[in-house]
Amino acid sequence: MRLCFTSPEGAPLRNSTFRQRGWLPALERAGVPPVGIHVLRHSAAAAMIRARATPKELQVVLGHASAAFSLTQYGHIFDADLDRVADRLDALVDPETGQGRDKAGSRLVQLRTRKAE
Repeated sequence: MRLCFTSPEGAPLRNSTFRQRGWLPALERAGVPPVGIHVLRHSAAAAMIRARATPKELQVVLGHASAAFSLTQYGHIFDADLDRVADRLDALVDPETGQGRDKAGSRLVQLRTRKAE
């Protein structure tokens, strides 16, 4: 097995060496605050979630043992989707009658109770 990233001499990179010689200077040139490299992993997970990746897709790409672990680590990012889900659910209800509708507009179920007359 060959290493992807090595020192100029071909030796394995130590985290501290990479951080001092590569990571921090790159962040400074980019005008980014000095954050840890793990922030990239979190940013990638957040981008995948915004792109509607499934928990299983997150698990596989991030190398987690289970989708449940991925949700434990990154589930808070899904919270932004809750308003969109509520909007989509509202779109399924006729505001006049409270009747649920499918895409064709046919009646599905009574989703809201009517006020007592």
